[in-house]
Amino acid sequence: MTLDEFAEGCRVFLIEQEIVGPETAAQIGLDNDLLAGGVLDSFGLLNLVMHAEDVSGTPIDVTELDIQDFSSVRALHALVSR
Repeated sequence: MTLDEFAEGCRVFLIEQEIVGPETAAQIGLDNDLLAGGVLDSFGLLNLVMHAEDVSGTPIDVTELDIQDFSSVRALHALVSR
Protein backbone atom coordinates (compact mmCIF):
# COMPACT_ATOMS: atom_id res chain seq x y z
CA MET A 1 0.00 0.00 0.00
CA THR A 2 1.41 3.38 -0.97
CA LEU A 3 1.78 6.20 1.51
CA ASP A 4 -0.96 8.21 -0.23
CA GLU A 5 -3.38 5.25 -0.17
CA PHE A 6 -2.59 4.67 3.49
CA ALA A 7 -3.11 8.36 4.33
CA GLU A 8 -6.46 8.49 2.54
CA GLY A 9 -7.55 5.30 4.31
CA CYS A 10 -6.63 6.87 7.65
CA ARG A 11 -8.64 10.00 6.85
CA VAL A 12 -11.68 7.97 5.82
CA PHE A 13 -11.40 5.81 8.96
CA LEU A 14 -11.21 8.85 11.24
CA ILE A 15 -14.32 10.33 9.62
CA GLU A 16 -16.29 7.06 9.63
CA GLN A 17 -15.50 6.49 13.30
CA GLU A 18 -16.50 10.10 14.03
CA ILE A 19 -13.10 10.78 15.59
CA VAL A 20 -12.69 13.90 13.45
CA GLY A 21 -14.92 15.75 11.01
CA PRO A 22 -14.34 15.94 7.26
CA GLU A 23 -12.78 19.40 7.46
CA THR A 24 -10.25 18.30 10.06
CA ALA A 25 -9.48 15.07 8.19
CA ALA A 26 -8.83 17.01 4.99
CA GLN A 27 -6.20 19.07 6.80
CA ILE A 28 -4.22 16.07 8.07
CA GLY A 29 -0.94 16.12 6.20
CA LEU A 30 1.56 13.32 6.03
CA ASP A 31 3.84 14.92 8.60
CA ASN A 32 1.39 16.66 10.95
CA ASP A 33 2.01 15.71 14.57
CA LEU A 34 -1.40 14.26 15.33
CA LEU A 35 -1.17 14.62 19.11
CA ALA A 36 0.78 17.85 19.53
CA GLY A 37 -1.26 19.47 16.77
CA GLY A 38 -4.47 18.69 18.64
CA VAL A 39 -5.89 16.63 15.77
CA LEU A 40 -6.24 13.47 17.89
CA ASP A 41 -6.33 12.71 21.56
CA SER A 42 -4.72 9.54 22.92
CA PHE A 43 -7.93 7.55 22.36
CA GLY A 44 -8.14 8.66 18.73
CA LEU A 45 -4.49 7.85 18.16
CA LEU A 46 -4.93 4.38 19.64
CA ASN A 47 -7.89 3.78 17.32
CA LEU A 48 -5.81 4.92 14.35
CA VAL A 49 -2.96 2.59 15.35
CA MET A 50 -5.41 -0.35 15.57
CA HIS A 51 -6.78 0.60 12.14
CA ALA A 52 -3.24 0.62 10.73
CA GLU A 53 -2.69 -2.85 12.18
CA ASP A 54 -5.89 -4.10 10.58
CA VAL A 55 -5.26 -2.73 7.10
CA SER A 56 -1.60 -3.71 7.01
CA GLY A 57 -1.82 -7.06 8.77
CA THR A 58 1.18 -5.98 10.83
CA PRO A 59 0.87 -6.25 14.61
CA ILE A 60 2.20 -3.24 16.51
CA ASP A 61 3.51 -3.63 20.04
CA VAL A 62 3.09 -0.10 21.36
CA THR A 63 4.98 -0.97 24.55
CA GLU A 64 8.21 -1.18 22.54
CA LEU A 65 7.75 2.05 20.60
CA ASP A 66 8.49 5.70 21.04
CA ILE A 67 5.63 8.15 20.52
CA GLN A 68 7.43 9.48 17.43
CA ASP A 69 6.94 6.07 15.77
CA PHE A 70 3.26 6.80 15.31
CA SER A 71 2.85 10.53 15.77
CA SER A 72 2.17 11.26 12.08
CA VAL A 73 0.59 9.45 9.16
CA ARG A 74 4.01 9.09 7.51
CA ALA A 75 5.57 7.64 10.70
CA LEU A 76 2.68 5.21 11.14
CA HIS A 77 2.96 4.08 7.51
CA ALA A 78 6.69 3.50 7.95
CA LEU A 79 5.98 1.49 11.10
CA VAL A 80 3.55 -0.91 9.41
CA SER A 81 5.69 -1.11 6.26
CA ARG A 82 8.73 -2.54 8.03
